[in-house]
Amino acid sequence: MKIYLIIFSLLFCHQAFSLKSLETALELRSIKVEYYSTSNRGLVYVYDCYKCKKYYSFTTKPIIKKDGKIISFDEFLQDSVNVKYPTVFLDIEDETVRRINY
Repeated sequence: MKIYLIIFSLLFCHQAFSLKSLETALELRSIKVEYYSTSNRGLVYVYDCYKCKKYYSFTTKPIIKKDGKIISFDEFLQDSVNVKYPTVFLDIEDETVRRINY
């Protein structure tokens, strides 16, 4: 009887304790960022990623980290041409950009 209980708990109970991730991370080679200040929206165009969409949108300015330090979005826009190998974090539900690390 104990064996059946152990087998049951191993097969079915592990799903009750699983966690759902909140973000998807994309490690990319390069991106291009467009921001429209009139509507507070923007697009992140993705290059050299065959499994990704061509672009991802955002409706609020994403959090930007450069070398582990948070910088302003305006500073990032000026430096976005020089961004190499960024990591873009997407909301898992609607695939909008939440963070960019580089």
